[in-house]
Amino acid sequence: KHLLEENGYQVTVFMATGIGDTAMEELIAERLFDAVIDMSPGGIIDSLIEGGTRTACPTRLETAGLIGIPQVIVPGGLDFISPLRSKYTPEYDTRKSFRPDKLRRLLRSNIDELRQVAGIIARKLNAGHGPVKFLIPLNGWSRIDGPGRPMYDPAANSAFVEELRKQLKKDIEVREVDAWIEDPIFASALIEALDEVMKK
Repeated sequence: KHLLEENGYQVTVFMATGIGDTAMEELIAERLFDAVIDMSPGGIIDSLIEGGTRTACPTRLETAGLIGIPQVIVPGGLDFISPLRSKYTPEYDTRKSFRPDKLRRLLRSNIDELRQVAGIIARKLNAGHGPVKFLIPLNGWSRIDGPGRPMYDPAANSAFVEELRKQLKKDIEVREVDAWIEDPIFASALIEALDEVMKK
């Protein structure tokens, strides 16, 4: 946020909780923004499971593309699912997990889920007509993903990237960055990508 402001952008931040990103989509539709950096579309993967706490609205990742404003997308939060406790299944007990508090247990997303969500995201972005870049932080997609962190699963992340590349139309660049999602170098890469799509 500070780097964006230093580069002359006025920034509005939305929390990716299902409610916050829905509000963002509604305000994009009102044409209040010139561009979108979407760092956490994790609600889309929660839409695949019953009782996902971050479940996205149906238009998630669609509005900016339909209007045609520039976008930079990151797979933040796709490394886990967040089901309601009442919706747990025995299969969930076999997964890596992390408890951020007493009420939630985050579960590592698997290869099948990530391939499925890559297809959903690709279809949504392909339907738009504004410039888009998709940035992949190779060293982790959230605070709990990456080498030495509890949700690290490079094979699952790679399966997502492979499927995304396969399904995205050719004019949407998928750019890998050798960084963790919260590294300053990744923040700089985001701003560089934003400047590029804004010039388009």
